Amino acid sequence: MSFCKPNSNQASISTSPDGQFLFIKMEAKDIANLYLCERDDEKYSDPVLMVENINSKSWETGATISADGERFYFVSDRPEGFGGGDIYRM
Repeated sequence: MSFCKPNSNQASISTSPDGQFLFIKMEAKDIANLYLCERDDEKYSDPVLMVENINSKSWETGATISADGERFYFVSDRPEGFGGGDIYRM
């Protein structure tokens, strides 16, 4: 993976249980979004912004996926939440 977004803070969040996917958080200004990298036989792809119903104009972070790959969890401070960082399931 050779992706660098200037003026942002990037961090690896987690990988899927099988190591096929890597979840990354990128922060810029007052927003943090989640990105997905997929692994081939040798390396991870460049990060791709995750779908709209995961990322918003709020702060998204703390991503993980269930062992069976059926549920995706992440943390967001969306205004419709209970306050602070709430856990969402997709």
